[in-house]
Amino acid sequence: MLRHPPSLTIAPLLLLALAFAAPALARSGAATEARGLVERSEAQVRVDPDASQRLATQALDALGGVPDTDPDAYVLARLLLCEHHTERSREEAERHAAAARAALPRAHRAGLEARLLACEGEIQEAAGQSAAAMTLFEQAVASAERASDDEYLAEALFRRGNLRGLRAEYAAGLRDLKRAHALYGKVGQDGHATTVHNAIAI
Repeated sequence: MLRHPPSLTIAPLLLLALAFAAPALARSGAATEARGLVERSEAQVRVDPDASQRLATQALDALGGVPDTDPDAYVLARLLLCEHHTERSREEAERHAAAARAALPRAHRAGLEARLLACEGEIQEAAGQSAAAMTLFEQAVASAERASDDEYLAEALFRRGNLRGLRAEYAAGLRDLKRAHALYGKVGQDGHATTVHNAIAI
């Protein structure tokens, strides 16, 4: 009985395996690229806001504009763009916030809800709606506490503390800022800690 050489039998199997593996490898590469771009975008927020915006947009492009490959990177990119536009274009800020909220159930980091609520609060604050903004900042603080996410709790406290100061709630605002400062120091966010320290000193 004739038998095919082993190489002729194995070759189609290898091609089939590669065909199945290629999309997964491509998704993994896109996710890695997007996460790197998001990290760089975060680092540029206070240094070069326009560069931060470009990097966040590039992260979305790397993901194909959808959350399928890496929901966390997708939501973070949307939130970076939401935050960028809060005082520039309410329409754009709300568009990115809505996209982040739609993808949020698929994200793994529970604290992302707090950051989204904080951005929605910033949109309201920029529009002069301080009562609505305060409600959202309160929700952001509670969400970050539930998630035990110190980084985003610090951000929510900073936002709430600033707004409390503007509303002449000085003692409560100062407590929030001091707590935010301690949390930023705890998670190693020295740049953010300095920003909060400067706000306390004013």
